[in-house]
Amino acid sequence: MDIALYQLKAKENNESLVNLLGSEKGKLTTDYTISIGSDDHMVSEAKSLVKDGFTAIKIKLGNNSVSHDIKTIQKISKAVGPDISLRIDCNQAWNYKDTLKASRIWAQANLNIDFIEQPVLKDAISDLTLLSENSPYPIMADESVSSYQDAINLIKHHACDYINIKLMKTGGLSEAIKINDLAQACGIKTMVGCMIEPVESIAAAAAFAVANKNVKFIDLDSIFMATQDPDLGKYLEIKNNEIILKD
Repeated sequence: MDIALYQLKAKENNESLVNLLGSEKGKLTTDYTISIGSDDHMVSEAKSLVKDGFTAIKIKLGNNSVSHDIKTIQKISKAVGPDISLRIDCNQAWNYKDTLKASRIWAQANLNIDFIEQPVLKDAISDLTLLSENSPYPIMADESVSSYQDAINLIKHHACDYINIKLMKTGGLSEAIKINDLAQACGIKTMVGCMIEPVESIAAAAAFAVANKNVKFIDLDSIFMATQDPDLGKYLEIKNNEIILKD
């Protein structure tokens, strides 16, 4: 409903949503997520993504032992090379000790990792604080932040380096804008992510990302599941790893 109200206001003003949010049309470079599978499958998919032009790859972990996951990332990094950014998403599967162990091993090997996303349970704020202090890689909060109050709590406890903002988590643009503004005021960059959601929602997320310089990372890869959606062309154009907003 919140997104629909913004879209309605933009239509009433005879302007695009990105214009309403304070920017011009633009384009975004998104990562692409590799789901958990065999090491051979994940390595093969990573190499295929690089061939398709992706420069950042998000990798899901957490179904195997931490020792196994550490080696999986090492294999993928070796396969794609040091110029490709890796983004680790543990989906709350690890604990403080395991996360610190993995991050230090990867750092010793100089792996190009942008961040480790939500490695511990969303309510384990003290662990997130310790990780933000001690991990050689930045910690991205995802499930821990669904609202403005969540963001206040995490920032108060210095419990993250980045925040993943998803419109389906925040309930729309209004709360997302508040979270991003707070993060920016506190010197914390954000990522705009998504779930499996309608084209209209991803288009709104893309407009939000373009309009906010505090957004550092783009994780809107579920748009590639909607390439046959007849409404896609109304809002966006897809070229390899680029999402281009239309007027």
